[in-house]
Amino acid sequence: MMRRSKVENISAQTAAIKDYLLQNPYCEEEDLLNNLKISKNTLYRILLGLADDVTVYENDRELKIMRKGSRLTRDDIVKYLEENLYERSLFKKTERLLYLYNLLHSRIPYGGAEMELILKHYKEIMSNYGEELPAESSIKRMIYRDINELEEMGIVINRPSKENRKYALKEVYLPKLPPESAAAVYTSMLLYDNTLLEPVIAAARLELEKSFVRNKKVSHYAENIKNRIYVVGDTLASPERFGDILGKLIKAVTENIKIKIVYMHRDGTEGERWLEPLGMVCKRSVWYLLARKSGKKNSEVRVYRVDQIKSIYLREREVFTYPEDFCLHEYIKASWGIYCNDPVQKVVIKFSPEVAFRLKTIKYHPSQKILTEYADGSLLVEYEVCGLIEMQSWLMQWGENAEVISPESLRIALQERAQKILEKYNG
Repeated sequence: MMRRSKVENISAQTAAIKDYLLQNPYCEEEDLLNNLKISKNTLYRILLGLADDVTVYENDRELKIMRKGSRLTRDDIVKYLEENLYERSLFKKTERLLYLYNLLHSRIPYGGAEMELILKHYKEIMSNYGEELPAESSIKRMIYRDINELEEMGIVINRPSKENRKYALKEVYLPKLPPESAAAVYTSMLLYDNTLLEPVIAAARLELEKSFVRNKKVSHYAENIKNRIYVVGDTLASPERFGDILGKLIKAVTENIKIKIVYMHRDGTEGERWLEPLGMVCKRSVWYLLARKSGKKNSEVRVYRVDQIKSIYLREREVFTYPEDFCLHEYIKASWGIYCNDPVQKVVIKFSPEVAFRLKTIKYHPSQKILTEYADGSLLVEYEVCGLIEMQSWLMQWGENAEVISPESLRIALQERAQKILEKYNG
């Protein structure tokens, strides 16, 4: 019972330090020690075991703690402990158990930690404590005993197997966010009201709202965000219809599962498709599925708007081999929108002085390059893209503030569209 109470005491001190830093990032070390009533030696030993914790560390070397106006560093901690150690084996069992638990917890998003990684950390800390390192086999036996000790306390640890060589806590990883970050994440969720993602993120929004309510210091955040921030954008008439479709598509794309969809075409007709989903892309708030026909390895990659998929069926027992020569990022990077059905070519556009600042501020395509800035403030801008049909719609939005210089085919296409609009308004 004594052993367990010591571990619980250190665990409570660790939690107190992390909570304090969540509320008071970049605080002075002296204030932290006085408020938590712990010794510097205890603080430093705990901080050394939290090297992978973003609540405590700004990066691999610097902590979110100030000492006499300067950032406290990991080197400062190691130096202090080395100078103040008076016991040969300062890395005691209770501290090892706490350190091992925190290490495994930090590795949950990565599926756990291999023995080599745990061994490396044990060696590093024992060296920092000034201990003469025993044989590697002895340190491994120490780690095995520590793992057994944690399991005796009721902490479930998945052991290595043929498929996975890692030790992993059987826990769900829930990242902690400072209030400001949580508020920013919550605000970004407003972008998805009445969109394809709304049903998917509804549960996450509810959990964030609960955390705001529980924390009295920020309990006003959720309500004020709703009342004082308004997001305008294209929305769906019935977003709830698509939550299940999006979830199934993500599963099919990530697990190479063949699907059958009922797809609604622009003319209102519907058709069935058996597909092998290769990827998903979201551009300008619209989601697209990229897929090829099932059973045809060399079939052309087609694009389907997710909001035009009326139903989807996953054939979970039928998986396909993902094509080694297909890279979603390479496929889509040159496209102006989503389609890649024409050659990549250079497009040069002249923008008027009235909108030049927007071209300097916003990059509308990865290939955007300002070629010339004229004396009157106008800009000559170059793009290297395909999907010029989609680019035409974008260019029309600029009206008289944009003129296509080349290619001539795009210039003519815009002239024809403008002429049709003029004829329509002239009656």
